[in-house]
Amino acid sequence: MTLSLRMFVLAFALAAAGRIEAADIGRVVLAAGDASAVRGGQVVKLAFGAAVQDKDLLRTGPATNLQVRFQDDSFVSMRENSELRIDEFRFSGKGDGGDSAVFGLVKGGFRALTGLIGRVHNEEYKMVTPTATVGIRGTDYAATLCAGDCRNADGSPAKDGLYGRVIGQSHGTNRIEVSNDVDRKLLGTNDNFFVNDRRSAVELLLISPGFVASRPEGRRQRASEGAPGGTGGEQATAGGAAQESRPGSVPDALPQLQFVATQNLNAQGTPAVLTPATGFVVVYPFPFPFSNADVVFDDHQGATYNSQNQLLSYGTAGVFPSGSLGGGSITDTGTIAMSDGGTFVYGRWTGNFSLVSSSGTISNVPLLFGTINDAAGGNDQKIANLGGTATYTYAGGPKPIDASGNVGSISSTSMTINFTSRSVQYFLSMLFPSVGTFGSASFSLSGTASPTNSSNSGEFGGSLSGSCAGGGCASGSASGGFSVGLTGPVGYEFSAVGGGVDGTKGGSVVFLNAFNASSFTPGPPPGAGTTGQLAFGNAAPSIANTATLNSNQVTLSGSNLVAFGDGVTFPSGNLSTGTIVETGSVALVDGSTMNWGRWTGSTQVIGSPGNVTISPGTGVPYVLGAAGAVVPTSGTFLYSYAGGPNPVSTSGTVGTFTGGSFNVGFGATSGTLAVVTPLSMSVGTATYSLTSCTSGCTFTNASPVAGNMSLTGTCGGTCGGTATGNMAAVFVGPQGAGLAVAGNVFATAQPGVAFAAAFKR
Repeated sequence: MTLSLRMFVLAFALAAAGRIEAADIGRVVLAAGDASAVRGGQVVKLAFGAAVQDKDLLRTGPATNLQVRFQDDSFVSMRENSELRIDEFRFSGKGDGGDSAVFGLVKGGFRALTGLIGRVHNEEYKMVTPTATVGIRGTDYAATLCAGDCRNADGSPAKDGLYGRVIGQSHGTNRIEVSNDVDRKLLGTNDNFFVNDRRSAVELLLISPGFVASRPEGRRQRASEGAPGGTGGEQATAGGAAQESRPGSVPDALPQLQFVATQNLNAQGTPAVLTPATGFVVVYPFPFPFSNADVVFDDHQGATYNSQNQLLSYGTAGVFPSGSLGGGSITDTGTIAMSDGGTFVYGRWTGNFSLVSSSGTISNVPLLFGTINDAAGGNDQKIANLGGTATYTYAGGPKPIDASGNVGSISSTSMTINFTSRSVQYFLSMLFPSVGTFGSASFSLSGTASPTNSSNSGEFGGSLSGSCAGGGCASGSASGGFSVGLTGPVGYEFSAVGGGVDGTKGGSVVFLNAFNASSFTPGPPPGAGTTGQLAFGNAAPSIANTATLNSNQVTLSGSNLVAFGDGVTFPSGNLSTGTIVETGSVALVDGSTMNWGRWTGSTQVIGSPGNVTISPGTGVPYVLGAAGAVVPTSGTFLYSYAGGPNPVSTSGTVGTFTGGSFNVGFGATSGTLAVVTPLSMSVGTATYSLTSCTSGCTFTNASPVAGNMSLTGTCGGTCGGTATGNMAAVFVGPQGAGLAVAGNVFATAQPGVAFAAAFKR
């Protein structure tokens, strides 16, 4: 036997052994057409009852439907020409936290129904795609990945990216989480979404395209003996049900679920009936030869609209600001799907109308308008507490126009807003073609803006300056102003920019541009203090203290905590010549950041009781973030473990914190906190699992701190028995999207353990 032959035989034997030892994780409940699995480098045909194994790559060919039920009773229905990778599937049925379900969508689409992993340990479920990752909260949903192979209903090619829909007719909360490098959104029943790539925002759609499955798919295809992918007598119908004889031990396919459209669309694909508008912006020039313009923002419903949310009137007649279309008409209209799920409708008044301007009543000048039906609410307060930098991409709007009615076009425009420094950078290029005795006019403008607080203004306002080239220019230079209005769940997602400049020989020029945020880099809110939690162990073997950071008495080095308090009273501490280890951070959905670390070495802490100065050999674990005064006043949110320093015992043993989650219910004046999955940690030979909050588990909206919570659970490993503890929690970030906790845990014959951890929505 030659060496090469021996190697071949050995490789074949190992491959065969691997196939024998691999665990079955699911069964095929329907296979119609060309369905297969790539397993260990070999293609395995899939038929009814066939086993599905961990690390399989599932494939469907043309006119093919594959439905698989997994061990945890979850269910996946793959559409034709699709590939789904099983990256990791572990299910013991013991509920011990070791379960996991991680899939990868390579191409095509599917519909998935939550099983026990998704309902009990939803943080362990992930569907990874090239554009975004989907997590579940207990629901069923559908998704399709388009890469030049999707068509709209009219036959036109669909934009590439990930499309999806929450069907929500199953167990659990009926929610999914869609996240990527720049965005994260929690979606509920009948919500539809689109993600272009990993650097694009998660866009909410009014309705999902037809190629996103709303029920288990199937094809009328007879699968006879020996036909690819079928078994004798099987027939898959259009709804995904199968006419066949099946062993009683194999569950039937899930029942069909009906697709429900949430909006009526007209022949052009735009909404026929929209949710009523909640705000508007108008911009108009003063008559020639003046070079001024008014920009009016209003989100207080002082307006009337038609069924398309086009503006018909605003304000109180005869009082600035106000206007009425009267006998005029609307032209240059359009609709933009906002990235926050709302709709921006724009147009231009022409003909016979009048309005009351800042300089008196004027008639029949061009007026540009935009309306929104976004219901985010409280946007001024959101933006006031928001930090970070957002970059915007032009989404559309009415054409720019001068006071004489000459219509131009937007050549290019962009905007960046730094919410930490509270500044806007704006760029705009416009082109007016040659009309009559006027030549063309090409504007190149830039400007900066700062926050505004006046009524009927946007969140930011500033000045513009630049040049005008061409025979239609009134001057070689141009100047003017602009206002920026923002909206969205966090506050930055969508913007409308209106303004005016002097420039053409026909008079001042006005413009109204809409932008979607294309990226967002979190940062600290302007002038925000730091709030958070820290924990440390005293010299006594059973005592571990926790403390809340005072935002007015915190010293940072970069994002690291180096001192807190006044140095005299509890709580106070100083890193002295020690060091900080186990540092880390996590970005929150409201744009802020949580940071953590652990002091080691030479540290001094004012401990309680008695304000005694101690030097804890355990170090001081802490987690902190930017303080925010706003917390939700309704709803229940899941806060999952996001990271933190290692827990430490009062004897100096360093352990690991392995996870946990809370449900926080917010109310009009107060809220409650409950443990959903255990707070789990291992320190030395002891393993702690804190399963419930038994007292002090409430907080008031007046203070973001929930303190003196009593925890109970178990202590395993070498200690055994009951574990008890205390914990304090504080909400961080402008919208309370982060939860910083610190606490201690005790068990019989074990030293006390101090821990601090970060949780996020």
